[in-house]
Amino acid sequence: MVCVEIRPRVGAWRPFVAGVPKLENEKLVEVIPGARGSIPTGYMVSSFSGESENGQLFIRGMDNEVSPTTSAYIFLNDLPSALFVGENGGTLYDLIQIIKEQAALAIAQMQLTNKK
Repeated sequence: MVCVEIRPRVGAWRPFVAGVPKLENEKLVEVIPGARGSIPTGYMVSSFSGESENGQLFIRGMDNEVSPTTSAYIFLNDLPSALFVGENGGTLYDLIQIIKEQAALAIAQMQLTNKK
């Protein structure tokens, strides 16, 4: 089991959704709110799940607000090929793609440093 903590730097996402490619729906187990930095052990949440409007994603969401002080904790059976997060009906961000881009940037910076 993998737990991913996510929250925006500024603003808020409400309602919050997390989504994975539809064929990987078994990987997205649950989405719950909690204080940042501390995986919650108990919670009450108004949640929903189903297909995204375009039919490409399986989503799980909650009506709770996710903000710089309140995180969303996403529980996964395994890492999916894509993991989208954000406000339902708004922009969704692919965390897996962002991580890959950041890793590529870090590698490129290390290579430049090593060439000096």
